Amino acid sequence: MKSKIYVVVGIILLVIVGVLYYFYSVRSLVNVSARSPVIISITPQPVSVGDTVKIRGENLDILRDENSPMHILTMASITDSNGQAKLIFLPQGTADEIDFILPAKACKKELTGLGPPGSCPENGYIAISNGQYSMAVEVGGRSGESNSMQLIVR
Repeated sequence: MKSKIYVVVGIILLVIVGVLYYFYSVRSLVNVSARSPVIISITPQPVSVGDTVKIRGENLDILRDENSPMHILTMASITDSNGQAKLIFLPQGTADEIDFILPAKACKKELTGLGPPGSCPENGYIAISNGQYSMAVEVGGRSGESNSMQLIVR
């Protein structure tokens, strides 16, 4: 009789573990292999340092997890006509819109991994000057980079 109880309890535990594994796997697939963000528009054009910029698009918050204590970084990469890439760390937006204030300086893209997430070494900042930039968005570093659109700074 005891062995039958152990078998039944074992089967119940295996079913519970299997169900939990399935739901965790599905949730992870949704978050990790999410679609890349897409930029539809950047307004206003032109923009000045200190102005509010609105990025409209799709999948701009695809990795946000309300149950996770971890903050998912959203970054805008702007590349000037000389190929110098800079990163701007953006506030959390919605799936189709992010508003941010264009800062006077941004982090050199190659230096962003040298400190805590969302930080830049003090000597890693460079000014955002007047000109034409190519802007793309990346959410959480796992979604891939979006398409690029023009950002004109005056």
